[in-house]
Amino acid sequence: MTRLSSLAWSLSLALCAPQTTLAATLATAMDAALARLVQQTGSPGASAAVTRNGRTLWSGASGLARPDAGLAFSRDTLSSIASVTKLVVSTIVTRLDEKGLIALDAPIAPHLPNPVPGADGVTIRQLMEMTAGYADVEGLPEFEAAFRDPNHPWTRAELFARIEAPQFAPGTQWDYSNTNYLLLGAVIDDVYPGGTAAAFRDLIADPAGLGDAMAFDRDPGVAGRVADGYRTGSGVTWNVNAGATDLGVNTSVWGPLWTDGGIVASAEGVARFADALYGGTLLNAANTAAAKVCGYSFSNRCLDGFIGAFNGYSAFVMHDSARNVTISAVTNGLNEDTFDQKAFIPGLIDTYYAADPSPVPLPATAPLLGLGLAGLIGFGRARRVRAA
Repeated sequence: MTRLSSLAWSLSLALCAPQTTLAATLATAMDAALARLVQQTGSPGASAAVTRNGRTLWSGASGLARPDAGLAFSRDTLSSIASVTKLVVSTIVTRLDEKGLIALDAPIAPHLPNPVPGADGVTIRQLMEMTAGYADVEGLPEFEAAFRDPNHPWTRAELFARIEAPQFAPGTQWDYSNTNYLLLGAVIDDVYPGGTAAAFRDLIADPAGLGDAMAFDRDPGVAGRVADGYRTGSGVTWNVNAGATDLGVNTSVWGPLWTDGGIVASAEGVARFADALYGGTLLNAANTAAAKVCGYSFSNRCLDGFIGAFNGYSAFVMHDSARNVTISAVTNGLNEDTFDQKAFIPGLIDTYYAADPSPVPLPATAPLLGLGLAGLIGFGRARRVRAA
């Protein structure tokens, strides 16, 4: 070996050593935190991931995906991401606007299959930003009973028939409602060939390189990887998929009808999606900048993302644009008496920053626009959980 090659080798080892140490430190800390949080929250299982600039820094899993069968929760296990789906759907809608297939400030009425009260005065943007005024149809007692039936034959007509006129003048107030995103599904189906499932594939999954780490369509090819969801209410816990005859998965937690919460994914799939969204792969520069509104604060950090919880499942994804890092988790447990699963968010985020304290600077970006996508993402909340 020459002196020059020897020096280069030594330098390469010196440069790689901190990264190797960081990877080992991060893996040890995050593995331990995930296992502790699964036990602490009483969740059957969970997976989590950390990505940066399109690369997975760490991913791990703990517990059981299907306790009745003794099936372990793995990094490839798919779990309902509940309202984190809204982050995906808002990205689809924004891409449709970029392509000229819709106009965000146009009324929704022409896109709906059946008349909906007030639709002539409600715009697509108002649905996205939760300012349309529609009450949450999923909170109705009759639908709560149906959510307990793993085989209920849900249809858009059934859901839309119970939508009432807006409770306030559209655009004048903010009110979180799943109805808004159910209506966005009808808009997507109207303008995109193949509907929501095709739009997800073409506009999200393929460009983000998600493969089968995220699924909207009820695909038999991935159904065997979907975790059973365990819901607790009034001190009673049950498997929401018990007795499900369609692919073994409850009809309310997976499928493109549910544009408010119907995607299943691994934690790494969710992280890779958010990495692509906030990293500029999916939207144009102006809309990518608009998505970064510092909607959440954990560990004294400015973060963007979404939180979801519904019918035995919970999930979160948070992105730190100051260092291009995304942290996500999915779990197949939801205790509606205590909401213990919320501990995953600060627990994993705090652990990451403790293990990797040095920031990674970003190039200068455009000013925040605060429009469209940002209106929802900046003020995201967990999908409404129905009382047991």
